Amino acid sequence: MTITNIRHTGIVVSHMERSLRFYRDLLGMEVWADFCDNSDYVQAVTDVPGANVRMVKLKAGDGVSIELLQYLSHPSDEPQPKKACDVGCSHVALQVDDLETLYEKLRAEGIHFNAPPALPPPPSPPVAANPQRDNATGLAKKGVYIIVKTVYHI
Repeated sequence: MTITNIRHTGIVVSHMERSLRFYRDLLGMEVWADFCDNSDYVQAVTDVPGANVRMVKLKAGDGVSIELLQYLSHPSDEPQPKKACDVGCSHVALQVDDLETLYEKLRAEGIHFNAPPALPPPPSPPVAANPQRDNATGLAKKGVYIIVKTVYHI
C-alpha cells in the first residue's frame, strides 16, 4: 500500500464568505464546487449527528484542492489564537508565482504579518509568519514561503 498523492486539505471555517474572500478573491483560487450536505454519509464520516455542512472546494493552478467546511447546523465560536508550537494543523503551504507582489497585496488588504519575507539560516526557506491566527497558509515560491495564519482570520 502506497499513498500516491494528497487529494485535498479540509479546513473548518466559521464564516464562509470571509473565507472565500481570502482564498478566492485575495489568493485567486478557483471555486469548483459549492454545496450543502446533510446526508447520512456526511453525518457518519464526520461523526456529527445532524450535521449540515456547506462545503466549498477551491483549486490551485496544479489542481490540488482546499475544502472549506462551515457547519451550518453546529455553529461555534471563533477559536482562540494559537501559538505556532501548539499541537494540531499549523499551516498549508501554497506555491505562488510572485511572492513579493502577493505579500504586498495581502498587507494592503489588512492581513497582518510578524515580518516580511526574510532569509533564515540554511537549510530553511525564507518566512514571514503571523501567529495571531490559529491556522496558517504558507505561500511558496522557489523555496521561498510566507506563512499567513488564516483560520481565525476567516
